[in-house]
Amino acid sequence: MTVEIIEEKYKNIMHPKQIQRSDEEIESLVKTLMEKMTWEEKTGQMYQAAHYGAELVGPALDNSDTVLLLKEGRVGSILSVSDEKLLFILQQIAVEETRLKIPLLFAYDVVHGYKTIFPINLAMACSFDSALIEAASKVSAMECGHSGIHMTFAPMIDIVRDPRWGRVMESFGEDVHLGSKLAAAYVKGFQQESLASEDAIAACGKHFIGYGLAEAGREYNTVDVSSIQLYNHYLPPFQSAIDADIASIMTSFNVVDNVPMTGNKRLFKASFERGNEI
Repeated sequence: MTVEIIEEKYKNIMHPKQIQRSDEEIESLVKTLMEKMTWEEKTGQMYQAAHYGAELVGPALDNSDTVLLLKEGRVGSILSVSDEKLLFILQQIAVEETRLKIPLLFAYDVVHGYKTIFPINLAMACSFDSALIEAASKVSAMECGHSGIHMTFAPMIDIVRDPRWGRVMESFGEDVHLGSKLAAAYVKGFQQESLASEDAIAACGKHFIGYGLAEAGREYNTVDVSSIQLYNHYLPPFQSAIDADIASIMTSFNVVDNVPMTGNKRLFKASFERGNEI
């Protein structure tokens, strides 16, 4: 599928009317809400839940842990809901049955397509065609945006050089330059000119940092990386995504120098503030 075919297929999609707010209006609204929120509600906005809660056997919606927490204002986002009817019901609960009526953020693993399925990332990278990848991401964003999904856990921009690792196919491969170019292409395709557009979806670059460098290719294993490798091989694709205004970054699930990346303040600061010593 070429860029021209993709753009021709979706150029005539009609968009429903939506509320448009300026940055100043949004900032004012957020400030007002923050002043009204309890600590529990503020913490809840940071909590992302599965719609089925702690149960794994498909309980009735009204009795699920997530719905009960949602009604108390203690859930801010929900992951992995693709059923549009269920998504609508959950959103309706958020805006009608909670104290502050804050809408939910819905996130999904749109890794290589949503309704329209594209080749896996490693295969897409073999095209060396950033324009095609941006166009394909634009299709995924449009399909998600019109289905009520706001955020994707993509692109995966780990540089991977150990074929034993089980998630190699999700990556762009081993080349730093190519990985950096494609990271920006995916971000631009997903996010378009503005996240306010219903054709856009927030991107999430993953996994920061060194996830594909796990010892012996074993998932979640420890990572031992030098500063030279970090700055020359593993950070550039993330810097490229950040330069493209990526909306979020996911931390990796490994430790680096015995410190879990989720709480690795040293690498967070050293990585994003150029010139800092590690």
